[in-house]
Amino acid sequence: MMRRPGGKWKEHRLALDDPVRSSTLQIALLGGLRLVEHGRELKFSAPAKAASLLAYLLVHRAQHTARDTIAFTFWPDDDEARARANLRRHIALIVHALPADSEHPALIADARTIRWNPEYPCSLDIAEFERLSGDHAGAEAAVALYRGDVLPAAYDEWILPERERFRSLHGRNLERLTERYAAAGDYAHAIASARM
Repeated sequence: MMRRPGGKWKEHRLALDDPVRSSTLQIALLGGLRLVEHGRELKFSAPAKAASLLAYLLVHRAQHTARDTIAFTFWPDDDEARARANLRRHIALIVHALPADSEHPALIADARTIRWNPEYPCSLDIAEFERLSGDHAGAEAAVALYRGDVLPAAYDEWILPERERFRSLHGRNLERLTERYAAAGDYAHAIASARM
């Protein structure tokens, strides 16, 4: 939410969630981390823990998250100083691994919080998937977009409920699609959707 002149609040929609936003960078988490810019796949040149941290920031893109919360989520066995140092190092790795934008950095951080910058020019598959899943008519496009679990190679604790949430959305989309095909008398497609 943002404050308008005069003191009233208005809802601020994240640019990442805006389906008409054009971008040259596409970030995919469904089925594994992929970065594509101008049709060319980029290598995410950072360790797996940085990829998981990037996924965490993207999944929680709508909120400022306390540095301590993130540090202890990713490094629960480290003392506070070491966990925070690991967080700083991995943030630097993420920033270095993503294409730079002179106007909008990928992350917004201060001494206490970190968040994904909603103005960073990119499209995000999970944002589009969530948008399509919220619309009954978007089931077919959402099913096509779902390439698999969110970051399937990561086994951090935080990601398990998120994977399940996206699987549930995918299952609901398949049910909608199956019902739509069956109602239209297209039983072959209904059966194929039910088997996915």
